[in-house]
Formats: sequence, C-alpha cells, structure tokens
Amino acid sequence: MKRLNEAQICEINITPLTDVFLVLLIIMMIVTPMMDFGGLPLGISATDDRTPVEQKDKKPLTIDVTKAGAFEIDGAEIARPILAAELASRMEGNPDIAVRVHPEASYEALVVALGAVYQTGVVRVNVYQEEEAPGGETAPAPPATGST
Repeated sequence: MKRLNEAQICEINITPLTDVFLVLLIIMMIVTPMMDFGGLPLGISATDDRTPVEQKDKKPLTIDVTKAGAFEIDGAEIARPILAAELASRMEGNPDIAVRVHPEASYEALVVALGAVYQTGVVRVNVYQEEEAPGGETAPAPPATGST
C-alpha cells in the first residue's frame, strides 16, 4: 500500500503561467502607444461633390497602357524615360489624371505609369481597365469614381 506522501500530484499550477501573461500584457500596454503606425498617405474622396463648375467640364488627362506595355497620351506614343516630363507638360492645370490599362498589359507597365503620375505631384488618379468588346476588341471602361 502506498503512503499518502508518495502519491503523485495531478494538478496544473497556473499561477506562474498567469504571472507570465500579466507581465506580457503590461509590456504590450506600455510599448503599443510608443509605436508609430505610419502608413501610406491615401487621399479619400468625399461623398459630396465640391468640384468647381469650371473643373467639371474638363476631361481628365488619360494615360493608356497598351497590351505591349507602351504608353500613350492622347493617342501619341510616349517613351518610358520621358513619360513623367511629358505628362507634366500636358497637364495644363488639370489635376485629374486617369490611367487606362489593357487587360493583358504587364503590372510593371502599370507601376511605371503610376510612378510617372506620382513624379508630377498628382495625388488623385483614377485607374481602370479596358473591357473587352464582343468582337475581341477592347472598349474603354467607365472611369472608377474612387481615387488612389
């Protein structure tokens, strides 16, 4: 027969575990307010339309990204190295820019186009993809209302 002092204890002591969790909680409560949660500066468009009347009639300057990855502004093909400079010269005080992308264009070409827009200092840009027409040709999609 076993004696009482030789019996095994089958209980879990949760006091040290609770102490560790409380210490971690206190550390997180102290450190979290000190962290800087800086993210991307995104301009969010307002729900009401406060655009001046003279700007409502202006069409946005559209950059077309073709299937081959070339860039076109108003139907004229623009070389990649001078895209930002050409875009800045054609803006003429119109801050609205739209980037229309062919469905099979590369992501690299889209990034280059958005980089050129960023270099001009524009903070609002509409990006949309051309839709394919029934005959296999691409028809322009309506511009997106949101901004990036």
